[in-house]
Amino acid sequence: MKQASISDSLLSEKVAKGGFWLLSVRAMDSVIGLLKLFILARLLAPNDFGLLGIAFLIISTLDTFSQTGLSTALIQMKDDIKKYLDTVWAVSIIKGFVLYGILFISAPYAAVFFKSPDSTVIIRVVGISILIRSFTNSGIVYFQKELELSKHFLYRLSSTIVNFSVTVFAAITLRSIWALVYGQLADCITGVVA
Repeated sequence: MKQASISDSLLSEKVAKGGFWLLSVRAMDSVIGLLKLFILARLLAPNDFGLLGIAFLIISTLDTFSQTGLSTALIQMKDDIKKYLDTVWAVSIIKGFVLYGILFISAPYAAVFFKSPDSTVIIRVVGISILIRSFTNSGIVYFQKELELSKHFLYRLSSTIVNFSVTVFAAITLRSIWALVYGQLADCITGVVA
């Protein structure tokens, strides 16, 4: 009985700390994102945000309809998940290539649908983020599975800071939509490398 109350106490403490770090990640993303938006609103044209919005809409739609749920399954497994990580990673990479192929082929049609011929190239280049993200180490599910969300916070912090820095620097120097594109790609690369 005493053993159960100790493990319940440890679990409660882990959940409370995890909640704090999860809240910290969301707050950090929101604050830095808002700051970036204020800066970019002064440097870029509204059309640039619209073009990127079209690309993100297409990518998000593809991503939403292609969720495998494998990471969630790993988090919920009671057994050791190490033997499944390579499979999840391989499925992620295959999915990334398939989705990018669909995106690449459908980009001109999306541009016609949105009456935005400039968006074809943007959709295809921003779509590379799908490929890059597919190479993310599937072992990061351990952060969530073990409620070690302070590590998840540091992981997200690095990507957010790189995204902010690259986007703002590129916006100051280029003053075009490519600043947003480069920031997004840098964010994805950091997520894979970190």
